[in-house]
Amino acid sequence: MTKKRSIQRRRNRRGRLQTGICAVVCVILIAPLLSACGATATPVPPTEAPAAQVAPTAVPATATPEIEAVAPLAASGGLEEQTLDIGYYAGPGADAHKRIGPDFADYTQGKVDITVEDIDRQTFDAKMTTAMQSGEEIWDVMVGLNLALKQMTEAGWLEPLDDYMADPELFNADLYNYEDFPEALRDLLSYDGKTYMIAQAPSVPMVFYRTDLLEKYGVDEPPEEGWSWTELREAAITVHEGLQADGETET
Repeated sequence: MTKKRSIQRRRNRRGRLQTGICAVVCVILIAPLLSACGATATPVPPTEAPAAQVAPTAVPATATPEIEAVAPLAASGGLEEQTLDIGYYAGPGADAHKRIGPDFADYTQGKVDITVEDIDRQTFDAKMTTAMQSGEEIWDVMVGLNLALKQMTEAGWLEPLDDYMADPELFNADLYNYEDFPEALRDLLSYDGKTYMIAQAPSVPMVFYRTDLLEKYGVDEPPEEGWSWTELREAAITVHEGLQADGETET
């Protein structure tokens, strides 16, 4: 999450929410008293015995049901009206976010609108870096690869998500158990013990290779833990150069 929305704004929202709850409670308690004060007494003839005083029957206030939602405050309509700006690679992913934007607005009781800026992959990183370095607030949330996480967090461009995820008003950890993700994946999205990214479309690259070609050109098969990117590149160059030397271009 980028630092466009501050933690202080979240705290201000919570303060206003608590004030609103107090006001509702006060209205529930005061309403019977106002009804009694506003009632018109019926004259009683002097020859008749005073009418018996009937104690008013207390009507229990109806408690507001708790909303079972991943984001309880948002789902209850408790957020301020606002717009979330999302930066996303142009393509099917951005198109999908645009389609579900109205659904998210409905989820927040119409309080939060979504805008998606889709940027060509070739220019996305340059635009993001330029905006971050200049302090320009262009997006609240953006898609990104964890490869640049260290650089962005050390530069102070991102805001950790831990405080938000620890607040039960903002995040229901029982419904969305972040620990369902493998620890290795969570570590990739964290830096210095803090979470900065949430996995949306994690994938595991896999390498398929021909054992006969590796053996022919003297390349050891990858160990159980896999190759590093440098080792993969060196193996590919060795096999490629061997094939070219043998006149093989279609293998």
